[in-house]
Amino acid sequence: MGGVVGRLIELADAATAAEGGTLVRDRGEGDSHFLVFDRASAAVRAACSLQRSILSESWPAELEPLVRMGIHAGECDYAEGDYLGVVVNQAARVRATAHGGQIVTSHVVAILAQDLADIRLRPLGSYRVRDFAEPELLHQVEAPGLSRDFPALETLENAVPPVTAIISLDLCGARTRMTGLGPAGIGEAQARFMGFLRDRFEVGGGRFIKLVGDGCIALFDSPLAAVDFIREVSARTGSRDYATRAGLHIGHVDMVEREPVGVALVITHALMERAGPGSILVSPTAADVLEGYGVTAVPGPVVTLLGVPGDWQAYTLRSR
Repeated sequence: MGGVVGRLIELADAATAAEGGTLVRDRGEGDSHFLVFDRASAAVRAACSLQRSILSESWPAELEPLVRMGIHAGECDYAEGDYLGVVVNQAARVRATAHGGQIVTSHVVAILAQDLADIRLRPLGSYRVRDFAEPELLHQVEAPGLSRDFPALETLENAVPPVTAIISLDLCGARTRMTGLGPAGIGEAQARFMGFLRDRFEVGGGRFIKLVGDGCIALFDSPLAAVDFIREVSARTGSRDYATRAGLHIGHVDMVEREPVGVALVITHALMERAGPGSILVSPTAADVLEGYGVTAVPGPVVTLLGVPGDWQAYTLRSR
């Protein structure tokens, strides 16, 4: 482990120097490191570079490190080679919200950082973070080559993954309609559709998406964003004479090896399989929550779900 920590210091040194920053050695406790930059954008680029270096390194068996990073910006005092002030403590608190392999920034960093090219700072929502007087809007740094899907942030009110709006969506009859396209045409059509799914997911501020067959599994913090996502996808496919079907449930999801698991996903997929073309079949839980947002679902079929005791009264939303 000593060799791993030593190599991490070398990689951190290189990433920091490339962006004109400083690695303050006296500030790093244990296997952590304290990096300082004049510009927020330099800090973001250095963090991405360091994560890529960690991912591409050949580590000893069973000692591959997962490094969490937090970035904050503000005024500091400088004395005897060290940086002092509450902003330093706040940076550490931002880091504490992240998971291994994840880069999280405060809102001020997202405002200040410019010239990031293909790096994106995606807002994750407002959270109560220790040493911040008000709820802080936190952002996840996303860039090519870096992981994007992580459990919920570790914050004062959110130490475990939250209850999540879960979507299971499928394109009905796609294979039949694509028969005349040939292998190349089918691949091209599917690629366009999958690209559209990702685009609409990102616009809606989703938490996780996995493309499955002719559809996807997607997680949203907001049930309204989940419904909007389904309806936008349905509108696009409907204009091309296709139809979607979807299941929507709200429940607890765990992430295991960066994949969502839990009975809530089983329920959502079962609802999707029972939904008719052009409709969204939702669970009683989702129907109750959506009612609070002014979205009314009408009673649908009573369904039996594999692995879930009893019968469920499902509800229907029109997808368009």
